[in-house]
Amino acid sequence: MSMKLNKSIAALTQPTPSTEGMLAQANANASSVIIVGFANVDIYGKQSGTWSLINELRPENFLNDDEAHDTYAVDLSQYEDVHFTSVSGKQETMRYFFVEDHVVAPTVQGSKANKLEDISDMPTFTVADAGKVLTVDAQGSLIWVTR
Repeated sequence: MSMKLNKSIAALTQPTPSTEGMLAQANANASSVIIVGFANVDIYGKQSGTWSLINELRPENFLNDDEAHDTYAVDLSQYEDVHFTSVSGKQETMRYFFVEDHVVAPTVQGSKANKLEDISDMPTFTVADAGKVLTVDAQGSLIWVTR
């Protein structure tokens, strides 16, 4: 798993067919990208040259809804590129990291994990974990720690 936390600025407009997404920076071996966002953004994926909305991140929901989450995993075998569009009317900073193994592979025949919490050994990421890094402890478990 890549430990580099990347940064990108969400665009102010929806992508057009010629819009370049954030995968230009991608690790060629990446199978997935995990997006960690505390910003009002829409996440678009490009398939066969066409952009489509694949998820919405809304931080106001994170604090009020136990079911809302501030992370999203994208299976890069399904998308040619990924684009962030701000819906707040201002530029938003997005953070994400690339994963080289298939953390979003099917867990059950016909189903896909598509959110961070769907990965069985991934610890929950909350606002309190902002600024922390993901690491493996002495027991082999993934944990968020302060640098």
